[in-house]
Formats: sequence, structure tokens, C-alpha cells
Amino acid sequence: MRNIVIGIPSLNEASTISSVVSTVNLGLSRVNNVTAVIINADNDSKDGTKEAFLSTKTLFPKKYINSGKSRIGKGYNMLNVLRIAARMDADCIFFDADLRSIKPEWILKYLKALEDGFDFISPSYMRSKNAATVTNHLIYPIFRGILGVDIRQPIGGDIALSKNLVKFILQQLEINPPNFNITGFGIDSYISCSALAYKGKICNVNLGKKVHKPKDPSKDLTDILIEESIPLFDFIISNSLDKLREFEQNVPYLWQNEVYSVGNHSVDLKKIKTVLKITFLNLKEDIAKIVNEDVLPRVSHQLLEMSNPILEIEDWIKILGDIIIYFKKMKDEGITDNDKYKKMIHCIFPLYLTRVYSFAREVKSLNERESETIIRRNALLFYTKREDLFRRLKNEDSRTC
Repeated sequence: MRNIVIGIPSLNEASTISSVVSTVNLGLSRVNNVTAVIINADNDSKDGTKEAFLSTKTLFPKKYINSGKSRIGKGYNMLNVLRIAARMDADCIFFDADLRSIKPEWILKYLKALEDGFDFISPSYMRSKNAATVTNHLIYPIFRGILGVDIRQPIGGDIALSKNLVKFILQQLEINPPNFNITGFGIDSYISCSALAYKGKICNVNLGKKVHKPKDPSKDLTDILIEESIPLFDFIISNSLDKLREFEQNVPYLWQNEVYSVGNHSVDLKKIKTVLKITFLNLKEDIAKIVNEDVLPRVSHQLLEMSNPILEIEDWIKILGDIIIYFKKMKDEGITDNDKYKKMIHCIFPLYLTRVYSFAREVKSLNERESETIIRRNALLFYTKREDLFRRLKNEDSRTC
């Protein structure tokens, strides 16, 4: 009999959580030899999320937990669920509360992957070419390029963890608590990095189309970009170069041949261009401290003088390397202030927006599959350049010795 904890983190998701719970219940009901509890880990929602969750009829028991008014953040919710899973000696599956496209098959696929011995199961979605910009242009290229691991959605909210990985994560938090905040969005990248440190089996599972609340790259993603980056950058600089190379592994895609259609997610390019230019002007002095002088003049010229600024992928790769190096310098100098980390990473926000803007224009006439090919090609280009970054990290180590 397999014990399963289904965690649904939420903050004001009354309009969608009932549908998510009903679908999870339906998926679980199609499986034999499973005991499960469905947990809504909530951030003190005021819109009736609790009532919507508890009033949803299910065959499996439900539990509502509230992080409280002073503990608002996705990480609080997910850690609460992980602790319950550890006490129950259970595997753990998370689903976002705002999902509009969840299917019973998602649960079946995740349970099958857990049965097959995978410790970390990450989603592979068919998404609009202009969605998931933080993943596509920052987090995924670093996982694929620097760590050599093809986890396609390293900050996807719909994941599964074996009971052993659950316990490992909680043990590591006790033994070596991070000096950065993972109680918000950063919990996603922290868990993915922990899966690598655990050295268990990892896979991607094709879930098809994902539909949830759309986000505006120029407005809604600042905190996500900053909070998801810090655990990832810290993971890179906290491991030796040999260890970083050891993390590389083949990550299979399960149910890869299933084909899905996806709707369009439009982006307001005019708005993005306005925001990226304004924020670059406001942050250019701080950016100059981080971005290498061989790249900065080209970037400045594009953002300040060109009507349609372009940030080429080669320069974007160098910029991401620059910020990882700068992050390492801060750590080497004994800087452990989470707010200073956030301020530093905020400097790349206008550059990230420029990359989003450049990509959107590049793929304007392409469909989703053609655009996905470019995203993967760019990530592989990062992989071919990673030894350049490793040499720079080694040089930084020699300077601090």
C-alpha cells in the first residue's frame, strides 16, 4: 500500500481550488492500493478558499492548514505539506491551486513514475511560446546549461517527490539551513536543486497543456525571478566544479509522444519595452558593477538608443555568468543579507525583460513547437559555454585563497 500526500498550496484561489480537488480525487479513485490525504496548505486566504476546499466532496480525506497572517508565502505552504508527508512516511505530490487544465491522468502518471522508482518527477507542459518566461529564459537554461540536467520545468508547481527525497530535504534544512529565504517562490528551485543533491532518479512527465492564471512579465514576475534565482545561484557556487559536473545526468521524458494543442498567450511588447527602458535607466549604475565591460556597451546601446532593443542569446549567457560570479563575490565577502541578494538580482530585471522582448519578436511568426526548439537550442548553447564560466569560478576561488 502506497501512502500519498497531495499538497495544494493556495492564496485566494476560491474560484479554482474545488475543480483541482475534484480532479485529484477522481485520479486517485482510479488507482488501487493507495492511501491518500488531500491537503490545502493555505496562506490565510480571505476569498473563501477554505470553504471551497472543505465543501468539495471527495472519497479521500481532506485536511486544511493555514500558515497564518504572518507567514505568507508559497514556501511556508509547501514546507508544511512536506512535514506532514514525512510524518506519514508518504510520497508527496503538489498541484497549483489555480490550475484550469488539470486532468485525472496527471495523478496516474505521477503515481506510475513513483512506482517506477523515480524520486523527483517534474512536469513537461505544452505551453504558449510567450508564457513561462522566467523558466524559459533564466531557470531552465541554467539547469540545462550549467548543471547539465534537462529538467524542463525546474520551478513548475506540479511536482512529485518520493518519501526518501521528502525526508532528505527536511533533514538538509535542519543540518544546513539556507541563509536566504525559501518561504516564498524560491522553494521551487530549492526543491529541484535538492533533488540533484540527493542524487536520486529524476524524470520529466508530459502533462500536456497547462492553463492557469496568466502573468505579465513586466509586472507580475519580479518577485518570482528574484526569489527563484537565489537558491539556484547559491547551489552553483556552494558546490565544487567537480561536483557540478557530477550532477549531470540523463533525465528521461515519460509519455513524450503524446501530442497536445495549446492556446496563445499574448504579451504586450509595447509595455515590456517601456518598462525595460525605464528600469534600465534607473538601475544602470548598479548593472555596471555586475555586467562585464565587454558586454555592457552593446547592451546599453540597444536599450538606450534602439527603438527595438535586442539582447542576443550569447550576451545573455555572459550576463547570467556575470551575475553568478558577482553572487559568489558577495558570498566570499561574507555578505549573507537576503535583501542584498534580492537587490543584486533585481539589477538583471531589465535585461531579462530585454531577452523576453527579443525572443517574442524572434518567434513572432513561429508556432509553439518551433519556438520550443529555439528555447532548447539556446539552453544547449549555454551548455557548450559552461566551461568558460567554470574557469571564471575557478579564478575567483584562486583570488580568495
